Amino acid sequence: MMKISLNSYLKLIFATVFFASCTSIKDSSNDSSTAYPNVIASNFYRYEANCIMNSSMGSQSLSFRAKVNISSKDTISMVVYGPLGITVGKLYSDSKSFRFLNVLENTVYIGTPSQENIKKATNISISLPDLIHLFKGQTPYNIKEYRAFPTHDNSKLMFQRIAPDEYADFAVIDKIKRQIVQYQRKDKSNSLLLNSTFDAYKSKDNYSVPTSINISIPSYDGKVSIEIEDFKFNENAKIPETFNIPSSATLIDLDK
Repeated sequence: MMKISLNSYLKLIFATVFFASCTSIKDSSNDSSTAYPNVIASNFYRYEANCIMNSSMGSQSLSFRAKVNISSKDTISMVVYGPLGITVGKLYSDSKSFRFLNVLENTVYIGTPSQENIKKATNISISLPDLIHLFKGQTPYNIKEYRAFPTHDNSKLMFQRIAPDEYADFAVIDKIKRQIVQYQRKDKSNSLLLNSTFDAYKSKDNYSVPTSINISIPSYDGKVSIEIEDFKFNENAKIPETFNIPSSATLIDLDK
């Protein structure tokens, strides 16, 4: 059996941890919008979470820990810890640029936080701003661009957005709890790019936070289960922090 490297698991972790999303929905008197995942309280401007992640590729598995910090709509930082608490990866992104340090490769990826560049670094077709929207329980695009469909379960609605010649987004929303319960992205050939389910929630400061998330990415033959141990909001959460690029690291500019 081929042994999968720790480096491969690290790339899988960075490709999936962003989907540990906060999914509380603001109350609305308009029945047509009560299940919309991007109708969120405006005072939710900062978020911090400590996570345990169990990742598997094929028949092999590893566990990691991560700390994630989000501020506003476009700034995020993440540190991933491997065995014995050793830092194995770091990421920082704002509206203009991002940097991703793979400690195991001693490589730093830099560039604009576009969907194309994230795909180059992680093989996942989604941008960091899209991922931050999901952390906040928002659809990556304006909800007016989605179409709502009933499901076999009357307590849920499915929202679909199709980007011509690119991909399609699907979000299943619990109408009663007003929480995202499933998110998918498929390419133009209808092949699944990723699937995530949000299986358990905890409430704090009027927000409902998923504490058990399962994510699968077919291109990696990989799955990640994320258990959120603790979380903070707004002034109690730290601002995302960037990191210095090691002088010995190989620098890869994804914009070139």
